[in-house]
Formats: sequence, structure tokens, C-alpha cells
Amino acid sequence: MWLLSTDRAELHYFARNFDTVGGYAILSHTWTGDEQTLQDVRAIGERCRASGTNPRDDPALSPKIRNCCILAEKHGYCWVWIDSCCIDKTSSSELSEVINSMFRWYKEAEELIAPDFLIFLSDDWHEVGNRADLAELLEEITRVPSRVLTGQYQPAQYSVCTRMFWASRRKTTRVEDEAYCLMGLFGVSIPTNYGEGNEAFIRLQYEIMQRNPDLSLFAFGYCIQQDLALTLSFHAKRHPSLLLSSLLAASPQEFYRSCAYIPDLKQNAKQPYPPRCSDSIPTELFGGVKLPQAAVTSYGIELLVPICETDEATIAVILCQHKGQNIGLFLTRDAGGEDPTRPRYVTGCSCTKPDTGSAQFSARLANLGDDLYNLTFKGKPVKASWQTVYIVPTISDLYSSYSNTPKLTINCNPASRFRIPRWLIAQFTTQKFKVKQITDRDTLQALEIYGNGVVRIKVSFGSCIQHRGHDTNETGKLWAKVDVLLYYADMDTFIHNCSEDHIDSESWATRSKFFGDPDRGVRLSLMPSTRMSESCFVIHLELLGNVLGKMF
Repeated sequence: MWLLSTDRAELHYFARNFDTVGGYAILSHTWTGDEQTLQDVRAIGERCRASGTNPRDDPALSPKIRNCCILAEKHGYCWVWIDSCCIDKTSSSELSEVINSMFRWYKEAEELIAPDFLIFLSDDWHEVGNRADLAELLEEITRVPSRVLTGQYQPAQYSVCTRMFWASRRKTTRVEDEAYCLMGLFGVSIPTNYGEGNEAFIRLQYEIMQRNPDLSLFAFGYCIQQDLALTLSFHAKRHPSLLLSSLLAASPQEFYRSCAYIPDLKQNAKQPYPPRCSDSIPTELFGGVKLPQAAVTSYGIELLVPICETDEATIAVILCQHKGQNIGLFLTRDAGGEDPTRPRYVTGCSCTKPDTGSAQFSARLANLGDDLYNLTFKGKPVKASWQTVYIVPTISDLYSSYSNTPKLTINCNPASRFRIPRWLIAQFTTQKFKVKQITDRDTLQALEIYGNGVVRIKVSFGSCIQHRGHDTNETGKLWAKVDVLLYYADMDTFIHNCSEDHIDSESWATRSKFFGDPDRGVRLSLMPSTRMSESCFVIHLELLGNVLGKMF
């Protein structure tokens, strides 16, 4: 690793980080656009060596680097590591080594979770306080428990889901760093490959799965509570939304709650699993006492878990709890599973609510009550038994919500009178939204935009067949509308109101229209295309409201 000498701000290379006499300090900081690189600092050092001056005092050196060296020296350190100038980013092998070693370097330094001691500094380099003194405030801000920040507990003592929850609000400049920055937190290493996008987080989850049997890795997404489940009808054979259909998450942001993994709680659990000999439990709980297992196969993720099957749903008991409530994972049989001897599933379940007509919802998780030994669903007892099942880990690129470039055909359909600019698609995907085309016919196109666990937006437009006349070649009146739904809701029919949605109607007089409510609003605007005929329109979307307006 490269380190800066605190007395001169000169770069020195150490083959092993523990070769530094007296240890080293590390600066954790927010990057600006003009950070000096290793090459910049080296050039200043060479020039000062020739002139016999101290590089730390050179006016060309960044004030951040200079002040960091001075402060570290004041605290008794001869060496300091600053990521902006102590990594040779021109070397891909060095960059990969640094990313894989960084958590260990932090821990063995003298950043927030890893090191033993940390002080916070103001922008004018005055000490604000140390991590122990500020632990409760830091817990409020970061959601990392103060006991972890003060070293009383180690991160590994918390479930995978909980550690993902800590990282769910973290923002990185590069999408791949969402995964790379978590390697140390989970004690795993994966090769770095900038340019792979969300695939980095998928690879991270595979690596965690193979090192740790903790099934809370799958405990993300919308959970149906017991009281709501009583009002819903579940459809075990209807495919759920693609948003919820894969076992692995697209990003840490999907972990918006923490869950405990019961086997890891051991005797600290209210109802331990495996149960204590003294516990009063039903005979042959789950058909026998075992521990869950997960394995990666070419057919899907092979899981050994307790499965409960009702007339309406199949649920995997993943032995996770949230606020004392047991959590189950909905499963729906995958019609594409070709091996009848190995049942394969996607995650999630479709459901409907009688008072909403045909509107379809999708849920990923189910509340199974607070008694692990006597589980319930929809207010009724359910029995689970150990089974081996296979689950689709991710959706194929054709339908994938993880694809960096959404597969949209609207711009290629010659019959379509609407176009959506690629820069607008990129704006949504940059903000962690997924964009998917769900219908593409001559008379109807529909897009789905969803993400951040907050909203699902359906944008539909086309030509009205009711006003086409007897001539089937005649073009019908154009219409456009937006449906703003909750994140877990779904709909698969697109019926428009001729008097409200036709773009020649009074409501579309300004070629701009608001849909939704004060919290979740979308403004759809239609602009005449400059590249096609005057009767074609370019779509523009704005997210508005108390909730959505802050996300875009």
C-alpha cells in the first residue's frame, strides 16, 4: 500500500500494511472534483526533492492533504493513507487489490465501522468529537447500532439483512461501488470489474450466500401483514410482478427494514431454533430439526427450507423475524422450470382485493405471526415441512429490472406515435428507478417505472380504436395517461377515458397533465417531434410531490 509520510507528505510503498512502524492513520472524506492523484503528489515530491524544500509546505499541495498530515503527526502518526492520492488508479491490478483490502486496512488503522478509534473533524480541521462520544447521534444518522460503533459488538454478530439495512441509504458515485464497498462488512472478496453495473451486487450476494447460511439475505421487499392478508385473495398460479420475482436484490436500497436470523440468535431468541430441549414445542416441528441450506446450481438457487402450502399460497419459512414477527417468503411455481422432479419457483405472490375490482397487487413476504412453533397465515394455523426447492435467482436480461439499458421497443415501433428520449430513461435509471416496456402494440404502448420501495408508475398511450370509424386503416384519436400506484401494487389492463385522456380533449389543452396525489405526483408532457411527422410526440415525465419530488 502507498502511504504518505506525515512530516513531508511524501509517498512511500509498503508491501504489507503492518510493516509501518507506529501504525498509520486514515482520512475518510467526501471527494470534490479536483482531488489530487498519486501522480500529482509524486510530481510535487520530486520537484521539492530537487529544490531541497518540504513537499508538505509546497503551495501546490492540496490543503486537505497538508492539513491531514499535520493533524496525523500531531496525534503521533508517522504515516497516513488518503484514498484519493494513495491509490495508483492507472493500474487496474492495484485498484482491485486496494478495494479488496480496504476494510482490513481501515480496521488495522489507528472510517465508520472498521477502525478502533475515529475522530470527526469540521471543514476547518477542528475536532468535533470522537466516535464513542458521538455514538448515539451517529446511530440516529447511520442506523448502525451504537454498540457496534463503540466496539462492544462486531458487525458479524448482526444478520446479513441488518447489515444490508445499514447500507441501504448509502450513495456511491459508481453503481459497482454499492457492492465493492460492502465486501469487508461481510468478510468476502469479489474481483472488481467497473462497467458491470448492478451485476456487481448480484455477485456480492452469491459470495455471501456461499460463505454464510443466513437466509435473511432474502428478507427484503414488501411484507403482507396478518390483518391485511385477511382482506386479500392470493393467486398461487398467477405470475407475480417481475419486480418481485427474483431471489436476489438489485441493490442495497431494497433492504429498507432489518430482520434477525433466528438460528444466529441462539439462546437470545425468544423461541430459539434449533429449539432447546426444555422448550415446549409441537411434536416433530417442521417434520424434524434441521438447518436451512443454500447452494448455487445451474437450475437456480437450491434451498432446503420449511415450506407451508395453503390453497392460496406457497410460503418458505426463512427463519427470520422483524419486530418479533416471523417472516415467510412467498413462492410461485415457475412455468419455465423444465424438470418435473425439481420444483422451481420465482419469489412473490399475486393477490387481489375485492373492493378494488381487478387491480392486482404483488407481495414478496408474508407475516406468519409471533409464534415460530405455531405459525399462522390469514389468521389460520399453517404447517411447514422441510423441502428442497429451486428458486430463480435473477430475471433474464430480456425482462430484467437489473439491465443497465432497459429493453424498450417503443422508439423502434413504426406504428407508434410516441417516443421517449434515451436521456430521460438514463435519468430514471441513474436515480435507481427501473424502466420496463410492458406492452407494445400498434394501438397501445405501456411503460412501467418503479423503484426505491416507494412507487410504481404506469405510463400508457396509444390510438383509440373506438373512434377509428369503419375504415380499419384509419388512425384513431391519440390518448395518454399515467397511473401512479404504490410500490407493491400492480395492474395489467390499460383502459382510458375518451373524454379525459384523448390529447385533443380540454384536459390536454396545454399538452401537459398532472396525475397522482400531493405525495406521489407525475406530470406527463407531450412535445411535437422535430424528427418525425407533426402528429408524433416526444414524452417527458416529471416526478412531483412531497415524496417523489425529493427523489428526482
